[in-house]
Amino acid sequence: MSRIAVTGAAGPVGRRLCAALAADPDVELVRAIDRRRLHLPDGGRGERRRGRLEVHRVHLRDADLDELLEGIDVVCHLAGSDPLEGTAVDHDLQTTSRLLDAVANCGVGQLVVRTSATVYGAWPDNPVPLTEGAELRPNPETAWSRMRVRIEERVQAFAEAHPDVAVAVLRPSVTVSEEGADELGRVLAAARVVAPPDGASPAQFVHVDDVVAAFEAVRRARAEGAFNVAPDGAIPADRIRALVGGAPRIPLPAWLARRLTAIGWRYQLAPTPPGFVPYVTDSWVVANDRLRALGWSPSMTNEEAYVAAHAAAPWAQVSPKRRQELALGAMAAVVVAGGVAAASAVRRSLR
Repeated sequence: MSRIAVTGAAGPVGRRLCAALAADPDVELVRAIDRRRLHLPDGGRGERRRGRLEVHRVHLRDADLDELLEGIDVVCHLAGSDPLEGTAVDHDLQTTSRLLDAVANCGVGQLVVRTSATVYGAWPDNPVPLTEGAELRPNPETAWSRMRVRIEERVQAFAEAHPDVAVAVLRPSVTVSEEGADELGRVLAAARVVAPPDGASPAQFVHVDDVVAAFEAVRRARAEGAFNVAPDGAIPADRIRALVGGAPRIPLPAWLARRLTAIGWRYQLAPTPPGFVPYVTDSWVVANDRLRALGWSPSMTNEEAYVAAHAAAPWAQVSPKRRQELALGAMAAVVVAGGVAAASAVRRSLR
């Protein structure tokens, strides 16, 4: 019988992982940890009554983690900031470091940490697909991805110093569910609108249930090391647009796409930090062979997962010519808005 703690329990993956663990007869206790309220089916009341589910609404930054991990056998660490969340750059590294100290102090025997497939970086010369042995080289402008690499380095150092703890890292691609895409997926969707017409890269989408299944496969096997989490292959950019009707596009060269994205981000006109543009123009498709070797198999393809998370767009019935007209109009609006914002900033500075 295992006693398992899940950090980031209130997120889309965390909720479903807690529900799956609480329903597992081989799991004695699930300790759900998050600063947000946890919403499980029926609120998890049945499992709470049986003493199999504990919910702790605390922040990893200042909680007594030794107390929270007392008697725990396995820690599934999903907590972390979103790409657009207004947290300090090193916030996730600090909270992960606190958690690792508590894991060591409490004699936890297994640790599974979620990072992101963006740790490989998006580069024109990336092999397709990327295996777990590929060099981690996140794009320099993308602080969020660089922080995932630093977290992995800290976790690897912990694993080397504590060989008695089975340590694994999961690197999922964009994670989606019927609720929509995760924050990374929403950021990249916005960047894809201005991607060069002939340079947009293929993309991978993994359903949240398959990420949960990956945690379970690694936990049950006490597997160690890094594991990519994504279906086989990837969806070409033009196919992504076709699946939900195709958003009006603004076909721009790569340099101009980066420039406009930077302006939009600086003046809060667009939701995509400029550092994420390479993730829609260059490849970062990953392989899943290591995870499949544990018996894991995705329940959904990339296309099925994408369609499950994206309702057909309002312009699905709009003709290609009209979409192009809308795209050109949107491009003009972005340019004008950027000019207005820049002029306003100059006027403010001269006052």
